[in-house]
Amino acid sequence: MRLTKSIIAGMTVALVALSSLALKSNVPGEFMSMELVDKDYTPIVGGTELEDVDFILPPNVQDSDDGYHKIDIGFPFEYNGEVYTELWISVNGFVTFDRPNFLPQTNPRGLFRDLPSTYQQNVLAPFWGDHIFRNKVDELNNYVETTISYKGDADMMVIEWKDLNIMDKTKPSSIADFQVILYRSDDPATPQGDIEFAYGQVGGNTLTNETIVVTRGASVGIKGEFDDFMNGLFPISDEPDGTSGVSSAATDSTNLSNAWQPSGASNYRILFTAKKTLNIEESWGDGDVDFSKTPGQRHFNLPQNRYVTFNDVRLILRSMATQIPLDSVRRRAAYHGDVNHNGRYYYRTNGGNDEKVEIRSQDENYFDNIPNEVTSLKKVFYQVNEHDAAIILQYLSASTTQLPWLIPDEVVFDPKQANVADNIVVGDKEVLNGKTVVPVYINNNHYGPLSISFDVNASVNGVRTELNNEFQMTDHGTNSVFFAASAKEFDSKEAVFYVELTDLNGNLTLNNIRVNDKPVGTITEASEVSSANLVVTPNPFVNGMSTYSVNVPQEGNYTLSVFDAVGNKVSEIYSGNINSSATNVLELNDVYGNELNSGVYFIKLEGKGVNEIEKIIINR
Repeated sequence: MRLTKSIIAGMTVALVALSSLALKSNVPGEFMSMELVDKDYTPIVGGTELEDVDFILPPNVQDSDDGYHKIDIGFPFEYNGEVYTELWISVNGFVTFDRPNFLPQTNPRGLFRDLPSTYQQNVLAPFWGDHIFRNKVDELNNYVETTISYKGDADMMVIEWKDLNIMDKTKPSSIADFQVILYRSDDPATPQGDIEFAYGQVGGNTLTNETIVVTRGASVGIKGEFDDFMNGLFPISDEPDGTSGVSSAATDSTNLSNAWQPSGASNYRILFTAKKTLNIEESWGDGDVDFSKTPGQRHFNLPQNRYVTFNDVRLILRSMATQIPLDSVRRRAAYHGDVNHNGRYYYRTNGGNDEKVEIRSQDENYFDNIPNEVTSLKKVFYQVNEHDAAIILQYLSASTTQLPWLIPDEVVFDPKQANVADNIVVGDKEVLNGKTVVPVYINNNHYGPLSISFDVNASVNGVRTELNNEFQMTDHGTNSVFFAASAKEFDSKEAVFYVELTDLNGNLTLNNIRVNDKPVGTITEASEVSSANLVVTPNPFVNGMSTYSVNVPQEGNYTLSVFDAVGNKVSEIYSGNINSSATNVLELNDVYGNELNSGVYFIKLEGKGVNEIEKIIINR
């Protein structure tokens, strides 16, 4: 059986429909778990108390209902990709790291909405609702005085709302105590710390005989900048499969609280445990995927040629093979792995559907060429693929002076080499020890980084290479193959790797083929429909002249055509009647009579139920 190509031309797909959960990758991606912890509520003693006049709305408008007060955290604290040293306390049961938009934040559903002109962003909300700060004057109307205070040290900051008149301003008895606690990171490499919500008692106003306390309708949780939130009403220890400590309900549900305490009891707190993910601003595409150059790691304070290693390549290929992307948030793993600076993307809502939009321009700075519809750099994510891995191998082979790799001319190409590989060629498959082995070639000699990936309609048992080259690496998924390498020259006449397959059912088909970061189509195996036989000798051609012999099952009209490696028909060398056999001298020219360049081609015989392909190589 021979292999033929059906090339499906197409541009890089820029818009891909995604689930709502995929869009919530900022704040949920910051935390490894959200769970209940057994710890008693501890009121603040000796903290800094704020009065109602401390909560203001500019310009210099005092408002104890919807005001804010700014405080210093006391230590650097990372949240949603930024490091903060101060925050703003809102009377309405939340704190925000952003300067307030100074609009009344009385709607607790603001925790779930991406409307920055209306709702505050980057919020920690132990109990977001329509609350009011009561002062001494309000005591005349049987309201107990509210105390909002904070207390911090080198390791944590506690903000407390005590005797806050919650949810129903007409009920003096509707009061509650609750806190948000920020913990300083214990990891010297990152200031990303844990967050905790604690809840005391409700009611207890001795100035009134009423006992009604309204605890329904507030929101509990944390939010980022574009519908990326975690609803604190759904804490768990682990997902059912044991892979995560953040439930899908926490990132999807917009339920509001309906009982006190939201944590279940005063001796339980809601704890958001940070992933302690490293966050380095200045190094887009430096190749340090595993963050080995950060404090406490093995390559701290060492130069790039020490902290970029084969492990960075391995992590990229493993992420491709498992389809578990590297952390896509800015300054995280994919940000550092995007060494050719073309992996940015963002999300767009279009007609109710969430779409992924890729920014394919290769820019020096991550903020260049960002479309106007992207209102925050935190909405820009990063992705890597096998070609980034190949470029890192190019750097490791000392053929590139530094990363990021923005100047392809850094690679010293052979001036005689006019072509580079832009597709693959699949050789004849063999069955060895119950496995189908398929060799994979490139369509032209190639210099520098080389990457190949594709899906296959069989189970991939393994990928092996016989190239004498240490700067290469492969990985595979259940039905996918990923290859990255760098060399001064790859010979198109040598297989770059062999794929071992099992469970092949029917004709072999390779889909989603990508060569050197460019999609190139599909390869489909042709069926044998007759006993026709096409033989070309010698092969490879050495001087442009050869002979071919054809055996056909029955006399009739047949066509013999030549196609290049990407499926383009370059000439028709015979069309007419063929008896039971024929032998002819073959001269390979294009449709204009010009000699074909060196490379891989296919001769195709068609007619009377015959469809057969023979691969030939021209080596002038």
